[in-house]
Amino acid sequence: MKVEVKKIILILFLVVAPFLLIAQDKKNPPPPDMLVAQGGPPPPGLPIDFGISTLIAAGLGLGIYHLKSKE
Repeated sequence: MKVEVKKIILILFLVVAPFLLIAQDKKNPPPPDMLVAQGGPPPPGLPIDFGISTLIAAGLGLGIYHLKSKE
């Protein structure tokens, strides 16, 4: 019985939570950034080139390590 009650509470929370956790108030939006308001370009995003190449190298190293350790 307790497990079913916990499941019902969890399902209700997952259904109701998105309505309660609204990311932005529609009546009072935040002020725009000064650069964008003045017509300038938005600031550049973060570069992902170095991070992806590092993750690929780490994955290759880990894969080679696991292949050699099985021998």
